[in-house]
Amino acid sequence: MSTQTIYRGLVKDGRGVLILLVVSVVAIVTVLSHTMLVLRTQQSVAIALDIAGRQRMLNQRHLQEVLLACQGFEADYASTRRIFVHSLRALTHGGDVVVNLETGELARLSPTANDEIRQSLTRQGALFRRSAALADAFLQIPQSDSEYRGKLLDLQALKNETHLAANQSVKLLTQHSGLRSATSILWELFAGVLVGSAGIMLGIHLSRVNKRLRGEVVRRQRTQQALEKAHDILEDRVRTRTEELERSNQDLERFACVVSHDLQAPLQTITGYIEEIRARDAEESQEHLDEFARFFLDNALDSAHRMQRLVHRVLEYSRVGRDPVELEQVDLTEVVNEVVADLGSRLSEAEATVKIGCASQIFIRTENIELSASAV
Repeated sequence: MSTQTIYRGLVKDGRGVLILLVVSVVAIVTVLSHTMLVLRTQQSVAIALDIAGRQRMLNQRHLQEVLLACQGFEADYASTRRIFVHSLRALTHGGDVVVNLETGELARLSPTANDEIRQSLTRQGALFRRSAALADAFLQIPQSDSEYRGKLLDLQALKNETHLAANQSVKLLTQHSGLRSATSILWELFAGVLVGSAGIMLGIHLSRVNKRLRGEVVRRQRTQQALEKAHDILEDRVRTRTEELERSNQDLERFACVVSHDLQAPLQTITGYIEEIRARDAEESQEHLDEFARFFLDNALDSAHRMQRLVHRVLEYSRVGRDPVELEQVDLTEVVNEVVADLGSRLSEAEATVKIGCASQIFIRTENIELSASAV
C-alpha cells in the first residue's frame, strides 16, 4: 500500500470523525438545552400546580371569612378575592403570581396552551365571581331574615362547585404535565440513542484510524530499519573502498618512488656524459665540435634536465592529497617555448611553424604544468 493511498484513507476517516464529532457535539448541546428547558418548564408547571391547588384553599377561606364578617368579626375576605382572581388570571394568561402569601414572593407563569385547561379555568373564574357576588348580597341580609338560611346554602353550593372546578383544573394540569414529561422523556431517549449511535460510530472510525496509523507507524519503522541497514551496508562498502583506495595509493606511491629512482640513475649518467663532452671541448684549444653539435648537445642536456624534473614532478603528483597545495606563478610563454623545443624534431619533419603570441601568467601547481607539457 502506497503512502498516498494511506494518506487518502486517513483524510477520509478524518473527515468522517470530524462529521461524527460535530453531530455528537450538536446532539449533546441539543440534549443539554432541551434538558434545561424541560427543567425550567417543569418548575413552571410545578408552580402552576401549586397555585391551582391553592385556589381550593382560597375558595374555602373566602367562605369562612365571609361568614366571620357576617357575624361581626373582622375578616379581610376582599384580599382573599384579589389573590384568587389574580392567581386565576396568571394561570390562564400568564404573568407574575404571588407564590408565598406570607413573604409576597413572586414567580412568572407561562400562558396555558391547552384549550381544555383554559376552559376549566374560565369556568372556575365565573363560578367564583358568582360566589363573590352572592357573598356580597349575603352580607347585607341580617341573620333574622328568612332568606338568610337559603342564601347561606346557595353560597355553600357555589363554593362546592368552585371547589370541584378547581379540582378539575388541577387534574387537567397534572395530566398535561404528565404528557409533556412523557414527551420530554421520549425526546431525551431519542437524543440519547442518537448520541450513543454517534459515539459508537465515532469509536469505530477512531479504531479504524488508529489501526491505519499503527500500520503506518509499523511501515515507517520497517522503512527506517531498512534505511539504517542500507546505510550500514553503504558505510561498510565505502569503508572497504576507502581502504582499498588507500592501499592502491600507497602501492602507487611506492611504485612512483621506485620508478623515479630507476629513471634518475640513467638520466644522471646521460647528463654526466654530455657535460663531460662539453667540458673537454671547452678545455681544448682547438674546437672539435661545430656549432650544430654544440646546439644538439645543449638541447640534449636541457631535455635531460627537464626529464629529471618531470620524474621529480611525477613523484610529487603521486603524493597529491597528503601534502598542502602550493600554487606558483607560471609564465605560459615559457611553458609554450619548452613544449615547442621538445617537439622541435617533429615540427621540422612536418615543416610546421609555431607562432607564439602574448600569454599571461597564472597561478597553478607546477607539477601539473610539467605533466601537461610532457603529455603534449
